[in-house]
Amino acid sequence: MPSHVGSYEGKGDPDNFLHLFEGSIRMQKWAIPVSCHMFTYTLKDSTRIWWNGQKKGSIFNYEDLKAKFRSHCSQQKKFTKTHLAVHNIKKKEGESTKAFVSRYTEDTLQILGLHEEQRISGFVHGLLKRSLVEFLSTDLPTTYKDLMEKTYTWIDAKEVATNGTSNDHQERSNKFKRNSS
Repeated sequence: MPSHVGSYEGKGDPDNFLHLFEGSIRMQKWAIPVSCHMFTYTLKDSTRIWWNGQKKGSIFNYEDLKAKFRSHCSQQKKFTKTHLAVHNIKKKEGESTKAFVSRYTEDTLQILGLHEEQRISGFVHGLLKRSLVEFLSTDLPTTYKDLMEKTYTWIDAKEVATNGTSNDHQERSNKFKRNSS
């Protein structure tokens, strides 16, 4: 068994695992019966228990094995997010702006077919900092790259203005002082 296939323990997307396994079938030029036997050696933990519970003769061929495996592991399948999910990505209380930029960028890269305008709108919508929203809204960039450059300009300027203190820490401190008086 090629080492890159690894084993499937019931966690992760079963389709991703099948993709790797079927690549090995083609690379190794296994016959279908060999493929079925090799597949069972990749199963462990809950999927091994599932496999051991199958009645003898209940699986007819590799396609049947694949269908039953998918059906059993379907709750682990990763579902693709739609463009509407972008508006659910919000900056968390206490999360730095840099951390939010990273998380937002990573999350939106997983949304297939997301338009540039939707990505920009979702980012601004997800911010908690009014001063950053106002800064970005003045001559709002039309590309996500330009939006990120403008965001980092704001972050850098705030850090310089606060002598290197994290802008997020400074704003929380000021908010605490206002609420205390």
